[in-house]
Amino acid sequence: MVRSALSWQKQRNNGSMNLEAVYFISQVIAAVALVGSLVFVGIQIRQVSQQQRRDVKRAREVQILEMMAQLSKPDLGPLFLRASQGDPSLSDYELARYHIVVTSIIFATRLRFEEFREGILPKPEWEKFRANIGFWLAAPGFRAVYLVSHANMRPDPDFDDEFAAALAQPISDRPAWYASAYREKLAAILTEAEEAEEAARAPATENEPL
Repeated sequence: MVRSALSWQKQRNNGSMNLEAVYFISQVIAAVALVGSLVFVGIQIRQVSQQQRRDVKRAREVQILEMMAQLSKPDLGPLFLRASQGDPSLSDYELARYHIVVTSIIFATRLRFEEFREGILPKPEWEKFRANIGFWLAAPGFRAVYLVSHANMRPDPDFDDEFAAALAQPISDRPAWYASAYREKLAAILTEAEEAEEAARAPATENEPL
């Protein structure tokens, strides 16, 4: 009788241990499956984020190329430079056209800033955009359109802070700056070319027999 009771108790204990082992194994499997799922989701999110960055960059490059193509047109390029410097002889139609172009540039810049703030646009690329707009904010016509258009857009103090320094800089002649920089660089290139030609024509003086 006592032996039967001990045998029954032993079987009961073994059964309890088996259930505990099964439960433990099931928990381990569930934990491994959860970790695997999280890793898979993380990889998917990273791939989607990378694709999103590539799509944004591609769209940005297309937009820049389209804007450059517009400004390269014979009728718009000179208008942009004249209006940027505040040419008083421009007609109302020309000023309105210039206003639309600059407003589009400002709006695109605000979109780039939002991408930068959300972590989509890398900081070096945003700094290039900011430097370019800051450069043209020294032109009186461009600054005037910026102030008028920006006042009609949704307020964004962070965006305003990005260009506070540029708006504080004095007015300057940007087309003249481009022309001066071009002439200076061209002169340096021509000087280097002339020096190279003279060096090539000069007779060799080293290693000559006495």
